[in-house]
Amino acid sequence: MHFVPWWTAPPAIVAESLVAVPDPLLTALRPGPLSYGAAVAASLARSLAPAEDASLPPQWLLPRQQWSFRRVLAALRRHRGAVLADPVGSGKTYVALAVAASFNRGSPTACLVPAMLQPQWEAVAKGLRIPLVLCSHEQVSRGRLPEGTRGLVVVDESHLFRN
Repeated sequence: MHFVPWWTAPPAIVAESLVAVPDPLLTALRPGPLSYGAAVAASLARSLAPAEDASLPPQWLLPRQQWSFRRVLAALRRHRGAVLADPVGSGKTYVALAVAASFNRGSPTACLVPAMLQPQWEAVAKGLRIPLVLCSHEQVSRGRLPEGTRGLVVVDESHLFRN
């Protein structure tokens, strides 16, 4: 295949033909109405906040966990992955299970967890009636991956996979 340019003579940009732009920001920004500094700061803060999904969290999530639930769902839908890095004891297992229930809609979710935490995950999921296929990190390291799942995969203590 042969490329044929659409022009007969290629365009030339020479320094003598360039013109200074009086206010460079006005080429990209359109100023809005005048506002107080606090309103501008609040608007900037809102624009920097992570996105939140509009899905309703399950009733068993605590109010402080619902924020993480909505943000993880938004990240999954937008980026196809998320990291939940809430503090120890904040209920990340419950948030992850709520996300799994919402995202996989009743289908079993693959959960890769340290062997020591498998009984905890199993008990919580059973109590909430959320179908899981648990697989330990040790099983994964030997090439045994969970079967019968599609979609979301939850990895607890994912920092153990950093190498």
